Amino acid sequence: MRNWNKVMYFILIYMGVLVSALLLASSQVPRQYRRHVMFWFYLSLPTLLVILVLAFS
Repeated sequence: MRNWNKVMYFILIYMGVLVSALLLASSQVPRQYRRHVMFWFYLSLPTLLVILVLAFS
């Protein structure tokens, strides 16, 4: 049960940092580059799954 708490806290912190970085980056870059910011955001979501698989193996 203790591992699940750590995993849930990690996911919440990871998503919080990710969304904060997305909002900050998308407000700083010109409109034509926002699609690149969204690409990196969508790329970071599967990265979370990879990190979780590594954590449980």
